[in-house]
Amino acid sequence: MLSFIEILKAILFGIVEGITEWLPVSSTGHMILLNEFVHMNVSEEFWDMFLVVIQLGAILAVVLLFWKQIWPFNFTGRSKTNGIVKKDIMKMWFKIIVACIPAAVVGLLFDDILEKYLYNPITVAVMLILFGIGFILVENGHKGKRARVRSLAQLTYKDAIIIGLFQLIAAIFPGTSRSGATILGGLMIGVSRTVAAEFTFFLAIPVMLGASLLKVIRFGFAFSMAEAVILLVGMVIAFIVSVLVIRFLMGYIKKHDFKVFGWYRIVLGILVLLYVPFSLKGRVKMIMKTNEVFSKPLHFEIDEKNIKVSQGEEMAQLPWEQVYRFVANDKRILIFSNRKNAYILSKEQLGDSYEPLKELAGSTLEKYRLKIK
Repeated sequence: MLSFIEILKAILFGIVEGITEWLPVSSTGHMILLNEFVHMNVSEEFWDMFLVVIQLGAILAVVLLFWKQIWPFNFTGRSKTNGIVKKDIMKMWFKIIVACIPAAVVGLLFDDILEKYLYNPITVAVMLILFGIGFILVENGHKGKRARVRSLAQLTYKDAIIIGLFQLIAAIFPGTSRSGATILGGLMIGVSRTVAAEFTFFLAIPVMLGASLLKVIRFGFAFSMAEAVILLVGMVIAFIVSVLVIRFLMGYIKKHDFKVFGWYRIVLGILVLLYVPFSLKGRVKMIMKTNEVFSKPLHFEIDEKNIKVSQGEEMAQLPWEQVYRFVANDKRILIFSNRKNAYILSKEQLGDSYEPLKELAGSTLEKYRLKIK
């Protein structure tokens, strides 16, 4: 049954999405970070889908505000210059399609892998800082210079491809910011702030429509009533907030540069890096103290193929190839089955098997899945 608290959470996520989707600060990164503090009571599969599909509400704001600039047909009467098809707008859409190709290919082929290994607070924090520094350096380097491209019509296909490659970086690394990456890429090749922002907005339409469709298909259309309400509320709020934010941003960049967003990204990234270790350690201690499961003895059988854990009559089995991450220090070993769940094995529990287990993990798992001190 859907509670009023979950609706309030959906409203909060919609507000954050509407604000951060268009400002170059990473909407996905903020959503992941917000979920660390305000956890929605939904399945992990629905959350992964919600994280992307809520952005449809934000995209509809672009369609509303820029309809005349993006609709390539004129059915009200032929003009002497364009006829039924507005050629300048159609050319812009061809450039948008070209810019979308790199991210579309990578998204279709590697979406699950990227989500599994990179959608975490550490990646978000690092990319917040790196692209924050990038904004400051680029703005300082272009101070006083006249932009080479001052209208959408002046954008070449080469420019579109370069901006598309920057969008690819955002598609791979959460925390980069799709709008931030494409705007930064545009500024680096001499595109004005206004044109870079507008092209970024238009570029989001096919990208987010495609990403949302892919997520919904993979999740399935069998939404529960509660899930449907949460998704709809989040999208509607994201739409309303996006309308206000886009209007603000287009007015802001006519008089200001993007450096303030660069500094914001750096400060937020540093705060996240400082917070994450304490957060993880605190949660582990709290779980071990309050969860009665940890008061019962656990038995482990670990070989070269599987990790078997039994507690009374219950037993779980995790093949080594399905291990998300293996973390070991001088006190305990954490074997993650996904981003959030892990088997916690203390050094006392393992006894003489502690060092052999670390060696087995080191020889079985890829380096990017290991963190051994």
